[in-house]
Amino acid sequence: MNQQAPTTAGDDDMPAEIDFSKGQRGKFHRPGTRLALPVYLDDQVQATLAALASAKGVDLSHLINDLLRKDIDLIALGHRATRSPRAAMRARPGCIPSGVNPWNT
Repeated sequence: MNQQAPTTAGDDDMPAEIDFSKGQRGKFHRPGTRLALPVYLDDQVQATLAALASAKGVDLSHLINDLLRKDIDLIALGHRATRSPRAAMRARPGCIPSGVNPWNT
């Protein structure tokens, strides 16, 4: 079965055979690198969107980004409609008002 390696006192459950004495902090850090988050779609959603992308002759990622941009714009419009008319007039079209989290609706 699973046997855990012995630990020494004060190691916070770190196995004794792991040695970080020759480790280098930040060895793989690359400043300014963007992280591309993986997004996992339900099978039915992915199949439907893939068929739509194919019918339009566009890449699936392009179609999904366009749909998400439109949803974000609609969410922003909904938030602007609940504010005062004067504040809504000052808001720029297509921008999410400051302090509004479009994912928390």
